[in-house]
Formats: sequence, structure tokens, C-alpha cells
Amino acid sequence: MLDEEESEDDVLSTVEDIKQVIQDLGPVFAAIAAAFTSVTEAMRSKSISYDEVMKYSITHKDDSPAIAKCALLKKAVEDGFEIVQIFLDKNNQLILDNRGRPLGYKKKVAHMDDELLHLFKGNDLIIVE
Repeated sequence: MLDEEESEDDVLSTVEDIKQVIQDLGPVFAAIAAAFTSVTEAMRSKSISYDEVMKYSITHKDDSPAIAKCALLKKAVEDGFEIVQIFLDKNNQLILDNRGRPLGYKKKVAHMDDELLHLFKGNDLIIVE
């Protein structure tokens, strides 16, 4: 869902941002980056919480039985973090929406709550099954 101040061009540019975030995290994520042609949602927010991430994961898992895992990636940026949340099937393949785009979102946030920061434990990737 687009914020009022975002245009379609903003969303399309976030796809390249997502590819770059994933590529910056290392070659392990290159395959995921290559699969991104767009994302389901692009958002900006002041903060993100563990509860928000888990609620989003549970809601989508209930809607799509093919979802086996959720991948949450973070990248520190000058004014906070870029967070990418995507879904994988049991074979670690991206789950796509009905338009062929990876199901998930990219969110730029200034802060993460302590519970989410603790979950990352200094890593840039979390896989939740």
C-alpha cells in the first residue's frame, strides 16, 4: 500500500534499493536479489517492533499455506535501518503474489524495538519457521 506522499516511481525505485540491500549482505543473498522484480509493499515508518513483524508473518502464513519461512533482513543506514521481510516455501524459494512479485515489504525505519534488536543479535538476517 502506498503512502499518500509516495508515487509509483517511488515504489519502483525501492525495488533497486531492495536488490542493493540484499546484495550488500553478501553473495548468499544474490539469488534472492536476482528474483526481485518488485515487492508487494513499500513503506516508510518511524519504528518497527517485534510484534509488528510477527503479526505480519502470521497473517500472511495463514493466507498462504505455501509459506514455510519468513526471512527478515536489515541494513543499517544513515538515519536508521532498512528492513526487508519476504516469505519462502519449504524449498527456500520466494513466495510470489498473484502478480508475480515477491510477497513482502521493504520498510525504512528510524528505530527497532529492543525485542527485535535482540532477535537480530548482531546479524543482518533472521529466518523464522
